[in-house]
Amino acid sequence: MNRLSWLVLLALVASPLAAQQSAPDADAASAPAPDQEQEPEQDSEARGDGQDETAEGIQRRGLPEGFEEWEEPQTTAVDVYYGGQYRLTTLVEYTLEELRFLNPEEAARAVPTARDREALAEHLSGTLDTHGELVCAGPDDAGCGLLEPDNAGIIFDETRFRVDVFVHPSLLTEPARERQYLPPPEHSRTTLVQNLSATHSASSVADNRFSLFGRTRLGRDSGHGFANWVSTDRQSFSMDEGGYRHDFLDHQATVGLFEPGVDALRALRRQPLLGVGVARSMKSRRDRDAVIASPIELFLPQRSRVDIFRDDRLVSSGFYEAGNQEINTARLPAGAYEVDLVITDMDGNVRTERQLFVKSTVVAPPGEALWFADAGRVMQRNPREAVPDRIDEYLGRAGYRWRQQQWLGLGVAGAATTEEGLGEASAHFLYPGLQAGGEIFSSSEGGWGYGLRGTGRWRDLVASLSIRRTHADDFPDPDDEDGEAPYRLLPTEQSLRTLQLSQRLGDGQLLATGSEARRPGGERTRRASLRYRHTLRLGGGQSLTLSSEVGSNDGDRRILAGVQWRMHQNHWTHSANLQGRDSRVEGEVDGVSGGVATSWRDGERFVDDVEAGLRADADREQNSLGGHVQHRSQYGRGRFSASAVDGPSSRRALASST
Repeated sequence: MNRLSWLVLLALVASPLAAQQSAPDADAASAPAPDQEQEPEQDSEARGDGQDETAEGIQRRGLPEGFEEWEEPQTTAVDVYYGGQYRLTTLVEYTLEELRFLNPEEAARAVPTARDREALAEHLSGTLDTHGELVCAGPDDAGCGLLEPDNAGIIFDETRFRVDVFVHPSLLTEPARERQYLPPPEHSRTTLVQNLSATHSASSVADNRFSLFGRTRLGRDSGHGFANWVSTDRQSFSMDEGGYRHDFLDHQATVGLFEPGVDALRALRRQPLLGVGVARSMKSRRDRDAVIASPIELFLPQRSRVDIFRDDRLVSSGFYEAGNQEINTARLPAGAYEVDLVITDMDGNVRTERQLFVKSTVVAPPGEALWFADAGRVMQRNPREAVPDRIDEYLGRAGYRWRQQQWLGLGVAGAATTEEGLGEASAHFLYPGLQAGGEIFSSSEGGWGYGLRGTGRWRDLVASLSIRRTHADDFPDPDDEDGEAPYRLLPTEQSLRTLQLSQRLGDGQLLATGSEARRPGGERTRRASLRYRHTLRLGGGQSLTLSSEVGSNDGDRRILAGVQWRMHQNHWTHSANLQGRDSRVEGEVDGVSGGVATSWRDGERFVDDVEAGLRADADREQNSLGGHVQHRSQYGRGRFSASAVDGPSSRRALASST
């Protein structure tokens, strides 16, 4: 039984006895003895100790007469806890309401993440409120065991001689974000990787066409040579890119023939450069998923479990020590959305916070600015030559991107030739339900333009918008004899606008699209359509999809209506469709068309994935019968398709392979 329990018990026993003894002698006690001088009474303020030492005063404080020494300061050893974990044992002096560390410097060592131990020791010196009312008496107590001091404070549990220290977040160190890199290779060896992709198209009435694309990488340690090439039926060999690339911890350097990236300067033509380039790179980072995300930082008074919910779904969970902590977000999906953080400490106290979370490669990572710079001679691909032709012009490009806010990314970029320069400013906005980005640019020769892209969501409505406008450079007519125009940063004037709206209607989907494009030379095209699809589940692996569409292509109307039946059982998928068309668009056939198809997939029967299928189609003008075989494994994939067509004027066979 601790001292407080003894005091309560003694007070209960002594108080009635004192009351009985004082009642008969009340008058005698109040009258002074005839042979004694009456001394003047002194109140507590006159004594200077702030305490009323009369029996009435002692009883008013809950102590019976004769137990005054129990209220005197006591010295003992206590266990100091921080973050719910034992740290050290030290001496204290305490009363019923206050406690003083005899060695505050030692007590400050109980907080391993203190920003300044001397300042913390200063806050822990002197008398501290014990906050005994916050001691948890049982596992079901709510609102206990937590303290939010202005600087530092304690909760003293006298029954266990335990002191829990609490510190304001401003006195603690910020969570350190250490960069994590891929480990160096264990062995220094040369590695060759060759990727091949072939496409072949054959026809019984036309020439056969084929292309073989190759990606070659020859590497050693942190550097590798690269070559991207193609061989076609009309050109034996053509080099698209070739050079050497070296990866440092945070940078990447390239030399040779390469195509610049498109993270900035979108209005420039994508032509290869023969030169050098260097850029901020994160390819050597092992923590890229965490780096591209906005940090979630929490202050935890003690060791706690943090659960992360998105749309009331648990997406991550983990335990964290006391102090300022950065929560691991590697498992959270990409996007911009709000998350609920449910924090449960070791005493069972639960609190919830809501934060905006952004994880995207569109904007630069928080605190990690991205930049690039490259320069070289502009090259022009020539289908008749093995390597691109040189253009009599040099080009330099550079850009810098950073994250201004966790929801806002900004960037600047520029390009220059010997004749002109171009500047660009860009911004990207990421917020729940809305993601947008755009740029404005202008050249020294009168060219200018802008771009805007965005996607918004409101309930079941999704809207997507894309706008691009480019005004060409104002160059004088060429003076050379062959009439070739000089290299321009903004060579052509063009504009493109597209809008798409998607709305869920019950079990169906309504989709509206519209676009307008103006090509070089003033040619303008307009397209618009309104589509609706509705799928009915019939059971037994069967479904029925109804579809309709109304649209126009440069003023020519187009009306479609169709139905498709599909059944999936085990390894087989069967389908049949019927469609009616009323169109004034050139190249499209009016009337009714239909088709049937069946396909088989191996599922888990083979190690590799194998698929085969047959289909037949018919409309007013022609009938066709075709099939395909597809194979996919860890070494690659391939597909062969063939079709026989019976048209109004000829019969032909078509085949393709990839």
